[in-house]
Amino acid sequence: MWAIFPMQIVNNSPFPDNQVYIAIVSNYAGVVSYYDLNHNTANSVAFPRLTTALNTLHKTSGDWGYADVFVTLDQIVNKTIYIDRTMACRMFISFGSPMYLHVHATGGYAGADLNNPTDPNADVRWEVVEFSYDQYDVMFVNTTRVDAFQYPMAVDLYGNVAAGANNAHMARGETCTYQEVLEKWQQAYSNTIYSHCVIDNRITKDNLGPIIMQPSKVKALKQSNIFDEYIDQIWTTFSSKRLHAQMGERGTWSGKVENDVFVMKNDANPSQVACVARPTTTDVIEGAGAFATGSEIDKAVQAQFCGAMNRGMIDLTKGDNELQNWGDVAKFFTQNTWNEYVRFFHREDISLGKYTYAFAYDDTFDQSSTCATSHPERVVVTIGGYSDKSSEGDDPTQGGSDAGDNDDDSSDEETPSDGNKLSGTTAEGLNYTCTITPVGMDVTYSFAVTNASEFVGLVPVIWDNSNGFREILNVASYTFSNCTEGQVLRVACKWMYAGGDTHTEYISYTVQSAQTGVDNIPLSATTTKQIENGRVVILINGKRY
Repeated sequence: MWAIFPMQIVNNSPFPDNQVYIAIVSNYAGVVSYYDLNHNTANSVAFPRLTTALNTLHKTSGDWGYADVFVTLDQIVNKTIYIDRTMACRMFISFGSPMYLHVHATGGYAGADLNNPTDPNADVRWEVVEFSYDQYDVMFVNTTRVDAFQYPMAVDLYGNVAAGANNAHMARGETCTYQEVLEKWQQAYSNTIYSHCVIDNRITKDNLGPIIMQPSKVKALKQSNIFDEYIDQIWTTFSSKRLHAQMGERGTWSGKVENDVFVMKNDANPSQVACVARPTTTDVIEGAGAFATGSEIDKAVQAQFCGAMNRGMIDLTKGDNELQNWGDVAKFFTQNTWNEYVRFFHREDISLGKYTYAFAYDDTFDQSSTCATSHPERVVVTIGGYSDKSSEGDDPTQGGSDAGDNDDDSSDEETPSDGNKLSGTTAEGLNYTCTITPVGMDVTYSFAVTNASEFVGLVPVIWDNSNGFREILNVASYTFSNCTEGQVLRVACKWMYAGGDTHTEYISYTVQSAQTGVDNIPLSATTTKQIENGRVVILINGKRY
């Protein structure tokens, strides 16, 4: 039985809630609608049709008008949007300004065009989360890098296990701050043709910096010949020998180039034939042209070819009809030619679990950022991704370099921050204590709730952000084994409960030389302790540990 469920928005960014704009638009089976976020509750989800009557928002005098469907995050009660059964939804998130979406009289709407420098959205930073909640009570949700990287994003999808959900929790998103992503990109590609992907001095509504465009949106990349040699080698090689490829859920296919077209047959059902014409470099990076034509069977196999080429997985060294596995993740981006933008956003130090949606067919072999579950219970969308709340220089809502640091913590309630707070109360009123137990070179963090009776269905999750973010599910205690002296641990605890979730601040601990005879020392408000330069120092009978 389907049910309305909450989507929580966590603002893990330096933008205050009144400068974060949200809108949700659906375009399914020709019916374009939007979520009326001014009238959205757990009992009533309104998604009226998108009509030209909404084109009352103007950017310049005399323009054609734009849909007034955005609200700021501070206007959304408890930062929670309730989701009903809707398909093909795009959640637009913009900073410092609403986006400018024009509704057409003939149906549909004009969104942002990254290829058009005169687009009204050209100076606005924005992000997208895509989702569908279908008639089978299945929820799909994903972040996307198919167009660009503008700001880190993350999604967590929770399923109702008691109702039979097939996934209790899935998480996807960036683990770095905005600045870290930019720095890592520049380190890797500043002296390559991919440097053209960085578009600077474009966003004027804030002063964070540039965005990274997908090569399919960059003229210099589309007109380059970066895939031409690889394409020619593939077509030449398999004109004289047969290609035999494992295509995941599509099965294994065999074939060769005939009259400049790959003719592939399904091994299990040879009557299924698919054709793949010789693509261009633009076709490869766009997932278009030769990779989006013909029958549905053609397009399914073309998607596999496109995925394999973006990942460099069509192996030219295999013998005639020798099986090659295009889903061998360990070999992605290690041989032949590949799309560096795709590789970058699949790096394990960029995206959680290396999952992301970096090109049109990134869902081949389940490499995309899509989270899915039957019987969804709730979704959490985190603006800023799985990184600490950034203080990346000046207040991003100001245009000048003299704006000063943004010290307003009014939007920090759901954002862990540095510190050595060993007991306290979360923003949602949960009282907790933390115990840090060093034994030898092992360190155990243990969290306890002292007012658990006030929260229904508490489920703990350890957040470890010591060296990149990870979640350790269903535990409130975790031991870090074989630590090294000077290693800094940064740990918080989140508790999920009926109606939401809540978390502590991050608690830092610097590992010292091996401890002996120190067992189960409670680091609570009643414990004799000192915090020195970010290091927890425990005094027992005057002795330092």
